[in-house]
Amino acid sequence: MNTQNTQNKSGFTLLEILIVLALLFIMTSLSLANYNRFGREVELENAAYELALTIRQAQFFGINRSEQFGGATNFDDPQPYGIYFNLVSGDEPGLNDQKFMMFVDQDNNRRFAEGDTTGTSCIASLSNECVNLYEFNRNNFIHEICVGTDSLNCNDIDGLGISGDKAMHVSFKRPDPDASILINGVPTPFSYARITLRAPADNINDQSISIGAAGLISID
Repeated sequence: MNTQNTQNKSGFTLLEILIVLALLFIMTSLSLANYNRFGREVELENAAYELALTIRQAQFFGINRSEQFGGATNFDDPQPYGIYFNLVSGDEPGLNDQKFMMFVDQDNNRRFAEGDTTGTSCIASLSNECVNLYEFNRNNFIHEICVGTDSLNCNDIDGLGISGDKAMHVSFKRPDPDASILINGVPTPFSYARITLRAPADNINDQSISIGAAGLISID
């Protein structure tokens, strides 16, 4: 038996094992961080698509439905349907920068009747203009809403309306596919709006939904 060859064979040293474990830890940490970032990006994209599709649904209802919400048929003067935002928590019960609402404009003034009961009674009761409340997942939120004439001339609603109030009413009424875009404190409508969504995490690109001419709804 050759004892010399047996003695020359050796396994990993403790230092080598520690180095390998450290490398595995670093690689796993980077993978988990990238996976979490990817998940956040997907969630924010889903939130943008949900908002865009809900605006499109309100447009479809406003242009195509002839019956009153919970009432009799009114073909000649259909009620508009729309989306309402109020980013200041407490200004409107049940709403903040993580939620938005679909409404039916029963009094035909192209605005949600602020002060109506919202929250859980929104769906159950037909006595107010609220149709449904929506909430973004994973704490995604509305970072900014701007209005104007087009994408190059769009101003944050924070400086245009009533001080402290950041509300916007977007509605559609047959037969016009264009959106009526109104903010509190300004009587005339705007022809363009952009809603910017943001994730509660760094290094995630914002998602924006634009409402423009001829009722075009797009994700930027």
